[in-house]
Amino acid sequence: MGLMGCHSLNAKSQATEETQECLAYRAMMTAPMDPLAMQQLKTKCLESRK
Repeated sequence: MGLMGCHSLNAKSQATEETQECLAYRAMMTAPMDPLAMQQLKTKCLESRK
């Protein structure tokens, strides 16, 4: 009986390609912040992933 697997070295999961902007956004998600400031962090995160 054999075991066969497949793995792509070029595939990146979203969890491993965290940008600094997204790390900052996630770090501040539970902080008491102005909603506008939180939205700006979220927008920077989304923009950094493009």
